[in-house]
Amino acid sequence: MNRLIDYKTALIESIESLEHGNISRLADKITETSSSGGTVFVAGNGGSAATSSHFVCDLQKTVLGKDPLKNSQGRIRIISLTDNIPSITAWSNDQHYKHIFSEPLRSYARSGDMLLVITGSGNSENIIEVLKTAKELEIASFGLLGFSGGAAKDILDDFIIVESNHYGVVEDAHSIIMHMVTELLKGNYQNE
Repeated sequence: MNRLIDYKTALIESIESLEHGNISRLADKITETSSSGGTVFVAGNGGSAATSSHFVCDLQKTVLGKDPLKNSQGRIRIISLTDNIPSITAWSNDQHYKHIFSEPLRSYARSGDMLLVITGSGNSENIIEVLKTAKELEIASFGLLGFSGGAAKDILDDFIIVESNHYGVVEDAHSIIMHMVTELLKGNYQNE
């Protein structure tokens, strides 16, 4: 029982430490990118890959409201770089795992786009590589990080760090941030 209480306490503390202004900045950056016709690309590994896919789903559909087929407010162009398994395995097998996000980004990205990385440690080779590619392509980057932010924090244009050294807490907090951003964006894309 103590492990459950400790986990719950750690999660609550990490959520309470989040600054609303940081979350609003992420929502604003997504809105700015979308409003100018840009695409938001999202990447992450493991649980963060699942969060990436979930975020894409929420921003493609959930923000549109209860009757998305009748929505006339526009859409968010958003793609998860984690969802194309053949591409991931081809780059990983034929070149190196660190290229699984950076090379597809190089193929798709254009001026005015944005990259969002979701990562616990901030040190995964493929995350660092895609961030370097974003810099090279001159597209904006934002990160949802954990622990101390890792090497990613020094490359990103902007980021939110979940103050925890527990992967589960970090991943849960990233999911909560994702849902908070979705709530903020609903007002921009729903006919109400």
